[in-house]
Amino acid sequence: MFNKKEIEKEIQFDDVKKVWLIRHGQSTANAGAATENHITIPLSVDGQEQAKQISLSFQETPILIITSPFLRT
Repeated sequence: MFNKKEIEKEIQFDDVKKVWLIRHGQSTANAGAATENHITIPLSVDGQEQAKQISLSFQETPILIITSPFLRT
């Protein structure tokens, strides 16, 4: 088991990357709309605004973005 000081010695802080885990914004199903196919559920108007706000919070262009195949992502 490493202690914090040993770990800090091993890590080159210039190589540290940020990882953001972001869940989709509010979907129409979250807002109470009935749905039959969870893959095609769109974002609600509020969810679209939430997505816009999170996109504006990035100070740098992401190197890699991974999403699910669901419409709401």
